Amino acid sequence: MPDDLKAACPPMLPGLPPGLQSPGCQPSVEATRAGVVGALIVHLQRSIDLLLLWKERARQRRALYGSSDHLLKDIGLSRADVESEVGKRPWHR
Repeated sequence: MPDDLKAACPPMLPGLPPGLQSPGCQPSVEATRAGVVGALIVHLQRSIDLLLLWKERARQRRALYGSSDHLLKDIGLSRADVESEVGKRPWHR
C-alpha cells in the first residue's frame, strides 16, 4: 500500500478479507497507472542494460579473436581457447 494511503486507512482487523476493506483505502487509478508505468520503465531499462552487456561481450570476443598468438600466450590463452570463446553467443558467459 502506498505511504499516502497508510495514514488515511484504518488498520485491517485480523481475519478480515481484503475485499471488505474500506473503499477509500483503495489506490487511485492514477496511482495504479503510475505503478504500472514505473514497472514497465524498470523492465525496459533492464532489457536495454542486458542488450548493452551482450553487445560488449561480442565486442570483447572480436577483440580477443584479433589478438596475436604472442599476446594470447602472455594472458594464458591458446588459439583453441579463443576459438571456443568466440564461438559462443553473446548471451552465454
